[in-house]
Amino acid sequence: MFRRAGRQSRRHPMSGAGGAFVPTQIAGLALWLRADLGVTIVQGPVVATGTTPPAVTMAGTPSSSTNTIVLTCTGAGTNTTATFSWTLNGVAQTPFTAAATVVLTGTGITATFPVGAYTNTPSADTYTSVVTVSAWADQSGTGNNVSQGAAANQATFVASSAGYGSTPVLSFAGSQWLTRSFTIAQSYTTYVVGNLSGAGGSYFGNVSEMFGNGTNTLGIYAGTLLPSSLAGTSPSAMCGSFAGAGSAFYQTSSSAPAVSGNAGAGGISPSIFVGAYDAIATSPLNGVVSEVAIYSGLHSASQRLSFFKYVTARTGIATS
Repeated sequence: MFRRAGRQSRRHPMSGAGGAFVPTQIAGLALWLRADLGVTIVQGPVVATGTTPPAVTMAGTPSSSTNTIVLTCTGAGTNTTATFSWTLNGVAQTPFTAAATVVLTGTGITATFPVGAYTNTPSADTYTSVVTVSAWADQSGTGNNVSQGAAANQATFVASSAGYGSTPVLSFAGSQWLTRSFTIAQSYTTYVVGNLSGAGGSYFGNVSEMFGNGTNTLGIYAGTLLPSSLAGTSPSAMCGSFAGAGSAFYQTSSSAPAVSGNAGAGGISPSIFVGAYDAIATSPLNGVVSEVAIYSGLHSASQRLSFFKYVTARTGIATS
């Protein structure tokens, strides 16, 4: 069961007299993914933890306003003989005394509690259902939608992330990615808005070959590693300029590259991946992605600044 998250306006206010800016205003846009647009979300399986939790089931279409549904059973005993208390996302709910079907208000999900022993001593039984992403629609107009049909490899949809101005993000926890067939010329520019979780060996994907190594620093790769010394665990706007020996990586600053040099021959073919290097999840991402954009050709400092300032207006991430 799934639904497509509602599409919102692509125009976002920018400070100053210039009005609104969107990535489509820069020529050569080949891919544009944004976590509040074109995301298809799927209710994941129910995972139970506790002493002897019964088989609670969940059904329905998840709301795009809720990402992780957590039921915590707080009353011990058997629900046919004792009043059973429980919470939803930390909020106490109306107790029940027998098998029950309960609508989880605001989530789009209904939970069915069967007859059985709800033993939660010494800790409460908890039932978690995570909303994942099966597809992410390209907003560039070129139709380069990315997808992931395998539930185990789907990223988690987070409806509101404080580090990104309370906008949505996709959370990757290793062995999770989205992909499609894709080819672009050697010289190209990519942007990724996201951060690492702190785990090393993570790629934002070969959409840009931006990576975090064992010390959580960032860089780019197109056959040759070009690492920077900047930490990647905080929300950040990044740009990779892929031009062989003239390659460069920018983090928040549009004019001062964090690192420059030879990133290799580059080019993207035959596929792109968001969240891993390849289809066997080599160097999978541990972190989040808010936005991805790929352009043919190399960008000037003013073009990079336009994109970075757009990110600032949308998420609050400081850029220059």
